[in-house]
Amino acid sequence: MQRIANLCRIVVLPLLLLLPAILFADTPAAPRREMTPADVEAFLDGLIPPQTARDDIAGAVVAIVKAGKLLFAKGYGYSDVAAKKPVDPENTLFRPARSPSSLSGRR
Repeated sequence: MQRIANLCRIVVLPLLLLLPAILFADTPAAPRREMTPADVEAFLDGLIPPQTARDDIAGAVVAIVKAGKLLFAKGYGYSDVAAKKPVDPENTLFRPARSPSSLSGRR
């Protein structure tokens, strides 16, 4: 349970704070370009694996929805470490944990 709380605090919250700025940033020097799934994957591949390794987190899934459509979904790490079964964003289920109100929208 503590690992999940650490994941939320260290990986998910900073990602949620930074991702909108990255996805929708206006850059005056360059024309605006839509963020592609490949752009998101490159960003997350540099962020998630080091965080999960540092905090000894076996696996995680990141899914990003834009305008009601799935823009990106990818699993990181293992759903079964002993069997070296990779996380599959379509089929791997994680036990729900307490999420901060900033993620759930509840007060």
